[in-house]
This record gives sequence, structure tokens and C-alpha cells, in this order.
Amino acid sequence: MSDENINPQNSVLKTNPLFNRISEVLKTKKIALIVIVILILIGIPLSLLTFSKKLKQPFSPAPTPSASLSPTITGEVPSSPTPTKFQLPPEGSYVPDQLIVKYKSGQSPEEIQDEDKKKTLESFLMANGVLSQERLHETNDPVLKTFFILKLKKGVDLQKLILLLKEREEVESVELNYVPELF
Repeated sequence: MSDENINPQNSVLKTNPLFNRISEVLKTKKIALIVIVILILIGIPLSLLTFSKKLKQPFSPAPTPSASLSPTITGEVPSSPTPTKFQLPPEGSYVPDQLIVKYKSGQSPEEIQDEDKKKTLESFLMANGVLSQERLHETNDPVLKTFFILKLKKGVDLQKLILLLKEREEVESVELNYVPELF
């Protein structure tokens, strides 16, 4: 018995142009799928490598206390040692004459009830190069109301001012006003 007698349809399929066309399309899809998988396998590590290089900016660790004490604006020595200076990120990654301050709840300039305390804070800020301060967000949210942008005189030592502000009892945190960057 010949092969054609066993399965006569087999020979018909091999010579059928529709079968040939379908097998070519399937081969093309397999090749396209393999190319896509290879691109994904190469593309993901490359993009992660590029992204990780962007993240590798100079890291500035949290300031550590030093043994020397520096007087505050009132001339008093703070109860805890002043932290040493830290390294600022590269210029252009932040607005040079601005800081963002988060005051403790009830301690922002708008919320302080004691006039003497309010004047002491204002004179401290003015003496250290602060030209003005504005709310970061106009909102009724109690947390967002505590964030302010301090606008500074040109050339103010940001490192020194950040450390002095962190010593203030009204201040919860101080950060540079970073410029958003697309990656």
C-alpha cells in the first residue's frame, strides 16, 4: 500500500495553495513573536540600567551631630548640638533661592496665636535671608496647610539655613524646592 492510499487527504493538503499560505503566515507569526520576546528581554535590562544611572546622583546622608555648638539668632546655645553640613545635590535640580518648610501642626505663621512667638519667628526668618513665605497649596487640608515656600535673598547659604530651620521648634521638616525631571 502506498502512502496516498492510507491518507489520501494528505497529498491534497500539501498541494493546496491555501494550506501553503496558512503555513507561511504561521511561520511569520512565530518569527515575529520570537523577535518581540528578544526585544523585551534586551529592552527591559537596558531601560533599567539607564534608569538606575539617573538615580545614582550624589547621596547626601542625614546630617550627623557635631561637637561644636552654634548660637541661634537670639544668641542662645541650642540644647542639642548643631548637625554638620551636608552636600547639596547638583545645581539645576532645585530652585537655588527657595526652600520648602513643613511646620508642625498649629505652628505655621498663620496659626501661631502668641504674637511674641510670631514676631520671633518672623525676625529669625528675616535675619537669615528669608524675603517672603507663601503657602505651598491653597487648601483647607490641615496637613497641606503646614507647607510653605520660603523665598530667599540671592546667595543665602542653603546648608546653613536648612540646619538652622531644623533646630526651630515650629519646624517639622525642611527640603530644597526640587525641580521635577522627566526621565
